[in-house]
Amino acid sequence: MIDERRIAILGGGKLGEALVSGIVSSGFRDAGEVVVTDVRETRLAELAQRYGIQTSESNADAIASAGIVVIAVKPQDFPALFREIGLLLTPDQCAFFTAVSSLF
Repeated sequence: MIDERRIAILGGGKLGEALVSGIVSSGFRDAGEVVVTDVRETRLAELAQRYGIQTSESNADAIASAGIVVIAVKPQDFPALFREIGLLLTPDQCAFFTAVSSLF
């Protein structure tokens, strides 16, 4: 079941962290309503400790119940990520935002 308040941010780099920081500090969402994915376990641990958010190494698990999915990856990583999650997104996930970073 999709939780309209849950936000999955795919990519825990600089852009992903900036989004988390803004979302949580502004009160737009509680930390428990945000999950971030990344391939680096140490980065996920940093983000979880700093913001109190949920983290996952699995993009599929992160988007499974998210009403909003934000893609925050480098341009070269976008095609592979979209191949991974494209068929997993549902019509119930009415807000699908992409934020593809060109920053390294």
